[in-house]
Amino acid sequence: MLSRRYLLGSVWVAVASAQEQEDPAPRRVILDVSRALQGGNAARFMGYFDERQFAGFSDLRRSVSALLDTRRAASSVDIVSITDSSGDKKVKVDWILQLTPIAGPGEIETRREMIELTVSQQSSGAWRIASFDPVEFLRVL
Repeated sequence: MLSRRYLLGSVWVAVASAQEQEDPAPRRVILDVSRALQGGNAARFMGYFDERQFAGFSDLRRSVSALLDTRRAASSVDIVSITDSSGDKKVKVDWILQLTPIAGPGEIETRREMIELTVSQQSSGAWRIASFDPVEFLRVL
C-alpha cells in the first residue's frame, strides 16, 4: 500500500514538474483570446493574431466583427495539448461558444469544436496566433 502511494505521488510530482517547465505564455494567449471573445471585443481578440503570418487575417477580422456585432458570446476553452514544433507551439483546444442574439431574445446557439492553433513567439518576445483551424468556428452562420 505504501509503495502504491509513493508511486502515485511520484507520478504527480513528475507531471507537476513538467507543467512548471512549460512556458505559460502560449497558454495565457489562448485564455486571453477566449476572454476577449467573451468580452465582445473584436479588436482585442484580433490583437492576439500575427497579421503577417496568419493567412486570411482580414477575412477572420470581418468574421469575428460580424459575429460580435450580432451576438453575445460565452467562451470556454480547455487546452488539451501543447507541443513544440520548430520553435512554435501547436495547441489543441476544446472550445465551446454559446452565442445569443444581441437584438432581443432568441435561441442560444452552442458551438463546440476541437480547434488547432499555432502560436509563435515574435522577435519582441510576445506570443501571437499564426494559425487557427477551423476558422469557420468563428463565422456567422
